[in-house]
Amino acid sequence: MMHNLSLLKKLNFLQKKLLRENQNNLIIANESLNIIKGHPSYLEIFEIKTSLQYLKLFLRYSLINLYSLFISLIFYKNRFSQIKNNIDCLLISHLISENESSLKNGNDFYFGDFEKNKNFKKLNSFKVIINHTKKYKSGYSNNNLIILQNYADFKYSIKILSKLYFLFLKYLIKSSKDNNKNLLNIIALEFINPKTFRNLILKKNFEHIINKRKVKKVFFTYEGFAWEKFLCEVIKKNDKNSELFGYQFAILIESQNSILNRISNKYLPNKIVTSGINNYKILRKKFSKIIIIGSSRFTKNKKRLNHFKKNCLVLPEGIDSECNILLDFVLRLASKTPKINFIIRFHPLTSVSKMKKKFFKIMKGEKFKNIIFSTKTFNFDLQRSSICLHRGSTSAITAAQGGLMPIYYNFKSHLNIDPMFQIDKSIRYVNDYKDFEKLTGLSDKKRKLVLNKLNKYLQDYFVKFNHQTLNKILKK
Repeated sequence: MMHNLSLLKKLNFLQKKLLRENQNNLIIANESLNIIKGHPSYLEIFEIKTSLQYLKLFLRYSLINLYSLFISLIFYKNRFSQIKNNIDCLLISHLISENESSLKNGNDFYFGDFEKNKNFKKLNSFKVIINHTKKYKSGYSNNNLIILQNYADFKYSIKILSKLYFLFLKYLIKSSKDNNKNLLNIIALEFINPKTFRNLILKKNFEHIINKRKVKKVFFTYEGFAWEKFLCEVIKKNDKNSELFGYQFAILIESQNSILNRISNKYLPNKIVTSGINNYKILRKKFSKIIIIGSSRFTKNKKRLNHFKKNCLVLPEGIDSECNILLDFVLRLASKTPKINFIIRFHPLTSVSKMKKKFFKIMKGEKFKNIIFSTKTFNFDLQRSSICLHRGSTSAITAAQGGLMPIYYNFKSHLNIDPMFQIDKSIRYVNDYKDFEKLTGLSDKKRKLVLNKLNKYLQDYFVKFNHQTLNKILKK
């Protein structure tokens, strides 16, 4: 695979080139031209493919698209008539769990603090929820919220798919005469990726929601995804007086890309509200209007050492490929260090049963008493551990703030996804078992020195959510 930074630069160049040649929304929607960050899960599509692999992907994408067309005839319903005409605050959030309690005010993973605010509660608000689950296939709506369907009406879907398949053929043919042949081949294929199609469905849904309605302020999660750009475009086209606030809540890694890749202002929020000082410092290089508002992820730095030396908390991201990488490493570590217990805590987005099944298959009947799959609370796991093994997980920051020594598994060292990448790598990075054994063998005194180096950085990462700051935003 091409080095991630040079690959991202080429993709950003190609995006601008294709934007000049085509209808903008079709290029913005293309997943391969809108890479969030230099992360294995985003860059794996650029691995060189054989003709057979390419054909298989083409058939797979096409079958999924045909299925979506068929399903839209059954499940698609127009649920936009219940939406209020005058909205003070519009929230764009996400359904990531099938647990219905997450729909209640104050339980929102992203905007819970907003909804708990006294002044926010007094306003005429409405919430749009992007559905990432298999539930609510026909959507859901009431006077306060709408859960979007992953479908559009049949006529629109046919029209969009026709355009996407045209671009697929166009750039597949062009690729044979271009210096970036392999990249253009993949970009061509990604025009028919169901994710690209879904981005355009979301845009259509936003148009239904926003069109001819008066919306004063819009708050949405901001990471650099295509749908965010479409939301900004639709809002600004509908009413130039609407204020757009992108809530940048997530970690920013060394190779962050699309959120920092500036294109037309019509695709950008008016202001960014962010979760902490470190992210503010990164974002201010590209944006002028940034407000630090804080996050529910804030944890008071306890500046202490946990003394459960035998317990290592393992925190994979909610991505199957990342789970596989850490689980494979844990298997090797468990056999070499039987005195250390490895407590594996999966991300809420992960299918635990699926990962366990895969894990036990790899073990081939071998049993490790020192591997534990946690069913306890996060706080309980923090209290019983002294070490945290991670890669790109945001929870590693919380663990370090709680007194655990964070150890980053440097798998394929050119793809750095460490959320604490700005801190000295020599005291936290491991490439193999020997590195791990060396770091876990540190004395309490040396571990304390490591944590002291982390403290200043960690206290600025997520700051406490500031309701006064939100009140000022709401009053304007």
